[in-house]
Amino acid sequence: MTQLNPPPPTLQVRFQLPNGKLGVPYQAVITGQLNSGASVDILSMTLPSELGLNFNADTNELHGIPTQSGDYTVTINWQINAQQSYCSDCLFIINPDPKQLWKILEPAPTEPYAKPHQAHQFLPNDTVNLLAASTRGRAHAHIGQFRDDDYFINYHPASGWSVLLVADGAGSAKFSREGAKRAVKTAGEYLIMTLASDLATPLETVLNNWQEQAIDDTQLLITQSQPYCHLLFNTAVIRAIESLEQAAQEQHANVNDYATTLLTAIVKRHAHGTFIATCWIGDGAIAAYDAAGIVSLLSIPDSGEFAGQTRFLARTMLINSALSDRIRIGYYSNLTALILMTDGLSDPRFETDNELRDVRHWDELWNELVPLLDTPNPSQALIDWLDFFSPGHHDDRTLALLW
Repeated sequence: MTQLNPPPPTLQVRFQLPNGKLGVPYQAVITGQLNSGASVDILSMTLPSELGLNFNADTNELHGIPTQSGDYTVTINWQINAQQSYCSDCLFIINPDPKQLWKILEPAPTEPYAKPHQAHQFLPNDTVNLLAASTRGRAHAHIGQFRDDDYFINYHPASGWSVLLVADGAGSAKFSREGAKRAVKTAGEYLIMTLASDLATPLETVLNNWQEQAIDDTQLLITQSQPYCHLLFNTAVIRAIESLEQAAQEQHANVNDYATTLLTAIVKRHAHGTFIATCWIGDGAIAAYDAAGIVSLLSIPDSGEFAGQTRFLARTMLINSALSDRIRIGYYSNLTALILMTDGLSDPRFETDNELRDVRHWDELWNELVPLLDTPNPSQALIDWLDFFSPGHHDDRTLALLW
């Protein structure tokens, strides 16, 4: 066996050995060059067998699927013009899979307001289908915290009304997970109960008259239904705020500890279209989507006092026209889906305001969702889908759909 020696100090060689990534197919031609600029011939390469990579001496190609990450020293045998052979060590880096860097930790058992890390629900009906899913983000799992997001969906067959809400508890508020839970449940239950009762008769009368007369004037419908929708949302918000205040009193805490966003929609589908009214407090997104190439944004993400902040459910929303400015009403003749999401989903899917307004990005999202809706268990499929990896975006994610 020929003993290979390191090159003399006068021969400095540099190898081109690209970094690999754990679990990702690797294929690279290894080259070497002297400090003089002359190329060297690669004879062989010695590397740890557990890496899952092989070197082809005929093609100088290193290939395979890395099975471990880390910094490794590999030995390369080389020569110049078929003369003296040498061996040199070279650093080879295999980067880890970013997803595997995240820990999955459980919250302390003494923490109040325990909440499942995932929740999902599917309500299929003859007229409309409702679906919602919420999952704990990697950032919370990494430090052993509960999911802050929550949702509420319901459909009342007799009246035909649907209600969808999503909420994102403030990351800086220690009980925000309970705030989000109480907000969607309290507001959602009030809305579906009211819409299914005689209290909704004035709004029903407006919608029925508008349908029977076949009035082709959406603005007229908005104007006529506006007072009733404002009253509905105003009362729902008040009740949600009161539920947070009650929780704070029970826990001897500050109501700000329960801070949460709240995105709400009420929907009724008719023979010729779909009536939608929405109210939003905070970030996230609500959109009426038409697969024919139209999207109507029914919320505008609120910003807070500082960059990166948002608005939260609070009594200041009830001052003057603060809440009225956060209500949208529309009638859609070709609605494909109504979509509500917290910012844990809207941020990675729509990284700029322009993307949020661009129907092509909504088309991409819908094309990913459609196969999930056709599975035997759409809500579980949606939960699995929500776990997608997006660098820099590791918040809780919640999505509610009506189609």
